[in-house]
Amino acid sequence: MLLQEAFDDGAVELERRLGFAIKPVIKSLVLVSSKVRITRPSLSFPGLDEIVKVDQIKAILDKAMDNDNNPLSLAKLVSSETLKAFAERLVALHKPHQFNWPGKFGLPVRLDEEAAVEAVEKAEPELKKSKLACNTCGTAVAYNVAKFCWFNKPRFGGQVYCFECQKNVQVGG
Repeated sequence: MLLQEAFDDGAVELERRLGFAIKPVIKSLVLVSSKVRITRPSLSFPGLDEIVKVDQIKAILDKAMDNDNNPLSLAKLVSSETLKAFAERLVALHKPHQFNWPGKFGLPVRLDEEAAVEAVEKAEPELKKSKLACNTCGTAVAYNVAKFCWFNKPRFGGQVYCFECQKNVQVGG
């Protein structure tokens, strides 16, 4: 409906032939994978036939062209370059919605680069404890050593210890 309104209001410049604007015909289709199974109810209702598999799209377009008995429809055909230019004019109308995300979370809106640098400098570094570090002394531990500790859970309690600290761990933690 929004596209039709843009065409009717003249918001996007339409192609012309013999002084007449060529209005696009808009038909909605919902395309689904060709691997899915579409089951339809026994009672038909409007719009149900608009759900089609991707591999059926060419046949649907061909059928629509065959069912159009108006000889003037051929005058509506345009080249791919003309279609591309039309699409670019249509895209130029798009203005993305701007949302105030900082305001939503109660943060001040500061867009300058200095504010970003200041925020990064003020941020405290997050100390992340590695799973591959000794639980006692904090030294880095090879994966196979950590794996040994994990598989000997009754002895190490699921914690990781380096070779030196493994000697000092009492049985059962």
